[in-house]
Amino acid sequence: MRLIDYIEKQEENGKLWFSKMDALQQLGCTKTALSQSIHYLIQKKRLARIKENFILIVPLNYKNWGIIPADWFIDPFMKSLSLPYYISTLSAAEYYGAAHQKPMQFQVVTNQYLRDIKYGRIHIRFIQNNKICYR
Repeated sequence: MRLIDYIEKQEENGKLWFSKMDALQQLGCTKTALSQSIHYLIQKKRLARIKENFILIVPLNYKNWGIIPADWFIDPFMKSLSLPYYISTLSAAEYYGAAHQKPMQFQVVTNQYLRDIKYGRIHIRFIQNNKICYR
């Protein structure tokens, strides 16, 4: 199986992300071959790398953006890091209709320091709060 076939299979299942480890297991190729394929598809704006091991699949209708909206992937991303989180401030207000406009950043509170993510049109700001935990 080729990487593009794996990506299409993921898309058909409604999953717009994957980890390098999952892809290696499914494809049975070397790390070098996988990295080269990922790099090629990132240049073609078919994939977007958020962190080293977390790769997003970009559907064709979001190709101009180069990435999907942050709220589509923040849950699996934070689960891949095994961190508790919640969507905060203006980003949360937008979902409840309390924001008067779309926020410029997607704001996430978690219990560890994470660098902000800027990729294409999205900007995810991580706010650290040591009192957050799973329920």
